[in-house]
Amino acid sequence: MPSIVINLNEAELFFLLTGDIGDVLSNRRLMFSLKKLGYDGSSKDVIIPYTKHKKIQVLQNLQELLKKFNFLEEKSQEIQNSLDSFYQEQAEFDNFSEKAKTIRNYQFDELKQDKDFADFSQVVAKEFTKRDPKDFQWLSAFHMAFSQKSCNFSVPGAGKTTIVYAAYAYLRNNKKVDKLVVIGPKSSFVPWENEYEECFGEEITSQRISGEVPIEERKQHLASGSPTELTLISFHSVPNLQNEIEYFIKNNNVMLVVDEAHRIKNPDGKNAASILEIGKEAKSRIILTGTPLPNGYQDLYNLYKFIYPYHYRDILKFHYGNLEDMTQNQELNSDRVNQLIENISPFFIRVKKETLKLPSVQETVIPIKMDRYQRNIYDFIEDH
Repeated sequence: MPSIVINLNEAELFFLLTGDIGDVLSNRRLMFSLKKLGYDGSSKDVIIPYTKHKKIQVLQNLQELLKKFNFLEEKSQEIQNSLDSFYQEQAEFDNFSEKAKTIRNYQFDELKQDKDFADFSQVVAKEFTKRDPKDFQWLSAFHMAFSQKSCNFSVPGAGKTTIVYAAYAYLRNNKKVDKLVVIGPKSSFVPWENEYEECFGEEITSQRISGEVPIEERKQHLASGSPTELTLISFHSVPNLQNEIEYFIKNNNVMLVVDEAHRIKNPDGKNAASILEIGKEAKSRIILTGTPLPNGYQDLYNLYKFIYPYHYRDILKFHYGNLEDMTQNQELNSDRVNQLIENISPFFIRVKKETLKLPSVQETVIPIKMDRYQRNIYDFIEDH
């Protein structure tokens, strides 16, 4: 049986095959498969390139191919170290997921018994000089601070901004982050600025990145060595400044928040693609939306791809087409839906409407007759 050694060149991001290379080059089917992995055939050396974030995926595909075509695979020490590191990271991720799920399912009385929460609440209480979070906000904020990458699907009025600031305060205190970047509609900018003062008792320095701000001012802020603590970016500004925003995130310890995140649900959307890409370098990634599934289960795909760009498949365990199929079949309590909820549960939290204990709405109906022009417009639209 021919033998192949897989070598790793991390400086130039490629795998090099050595050993019985003649047997590899003479196997047309294997060569065809290797070209699919990126081998260009430009030299006698069999070099398979990879990107930084797909190293293990390419390596595993390469190992499967050698096994399929009956090659004895040997690993260099660098390859073995990479695999050991990957499996250790995977085990840590699994343990982390279980802890996040435990926090999510706490009742507040149970939460107060958690020793990590005691430290968290002490830090936040010291930072929050004007606001005392409600019980459900404490739970949501602790889950967010612990996970650092999570979705909050709470209903409007649950105080999602307060929850983010509580998590941010703790992570900032522990030197995990020191800058907050919020991508959202322009209408969210003022609330984010005002809520900071309502929580911390002082104004925050902020910079808005939108069409109303001169382009040079936007670029100067993103390239600055000492930028403001809060950066507010409109959705439409991200594609045009993607490189500059990536630079900013790479050079700062950023908590990146997508507010009204249902706007990035389209997997083919230009804004969504840019936001998913810039998020990869953020220290913390947060999704906020009260309507996570406006069209169906497939709307979860981009949300989880944002918070865990390298683990979202492991979390969802469903392809985009599967999620669409579940929506088209109008599945509610099927085995697949229940499994999906179980899969994603460690990484999201939702405050429901009944938790807010709001007074019942008193409705008053006031009939108003349309005038002639309004009636014509209404009838025209209805008829068509």
